[in-house]
Amino acid sequence: MTNDNADSATNTGLPALLAYIQEVQNRAHRLAEALEAVNFMENQGGCDSGRYAVSMIAQDLAEEIAIKLDSINLPGATA
Repeated sequence: MTNDNADSATNTGLPALLAYIQEVQNRAHRLAEALEAVNFMENQGGCDSGRYAVSMIAQDLAEEIAIKLDSINLPGATA
């Protein structure tokens, strides 16, 4: 028995898209962890320079995620 849906998914570039989505999801997870660290440092009332540094990393990750999720940057997208 053949799975026609799986065959057509491979032919349409779906595996590349799924890998791309996984990469973006990993970045989003790292962003969430960075924000959790900022919140922890803020609640502890210290480490201002560390809090600033992690905030800047979180901002960079957020910008990367936004760019990657722009439809023009998706695998197989054409301008």
